[in-house]
Amino acid sequence: ISSDKPAQWDVAHRDGSRRQPLFQACYQQPCRNGDKVANRQPITAKPVVKANTRKVDVRYAPSLLVYFGSGQFIAENDQASDDPQSFYAVWDSGKGALERDNLVAQQISVSANGGRSMSQNRVAYDENRQQSGWYIDLPDARERVINRASIGFSSVLFTTIIPDSATCNAGPDGFVMAVNAFTGGKLPFNPFVSTKTGQSLDMSGMRLGAMPSALSFFQSGDGNATAVYADQNSQLYKVKVRGPDVPSRITSWAPLTN
Repeated sequence: ISSDKPAQWDVAHRDGSRRQPLFQACYQQPCRNGDKVANRQPITAKPVVKANTRKVDVRYAPSLLVYFGSGQFIAENDQASDDPQSFYAVWDSGKGALERDNLVAQQISVSANGGRSMSQNRVAYDENRQQSGWYIDLPDARERVINRASIGFSSVLFTTIIPDSATCNAGPDGFVMAVNAFTGGKLPFNPFVSTKTGQSLDMSGMRLGAMPSALSFFQSGDGNATAVYADQNSQLYKVKVRGPDVPSRITSWAPLTN
């Protein structure tokens, strides 16, 4: 926003006089069927933004990566919705109207230790905007993202929730994911640390057995960080995250005295 006058605020991207969004989230093409929307993915989590330091050039200003997940858990019928949902990182290079085909897909697989592992496909951020970011399709039925992500220097962490299909039944679930911020692929280090042994865990996603909130981070005395989240019953839990690249949303407190 370059003006302090709301009347002058406008959509950044245009095709001639026609306003365009930066990106439309759809789990498959087309995003529009005639005059009606189709295959759309709702975005209810607050996006977070990071400079794309792999493409520093005035030709691509503002050169920002916008991170967000899709899915909602608001309306009465959301509980059982099994529409496919995804997590996205979209490069704002000054041009809008990007679609899923302009992004590189990363795939989730189940690792030997029961966690999730990520593919490592390259993202070029090319001049033709054919690789303008990445996305991850969430594989479990009813899995979705409803909380903001947390960004480190080269990593992004986000949580997913998996509601039970019946409103009155127990058994909700979810994951915490840690992936490369620039590619969405596997990180070059193991991001999670066992709270029992202190050893790093070779996984990109950890099953939590509950529906987690957004993560809050606190520095640990051992050089790592502790990610704290609340479950669907407001109970607090923690996940230890390895120190070389903890997200920037780190909070702490100290007593104030006169």
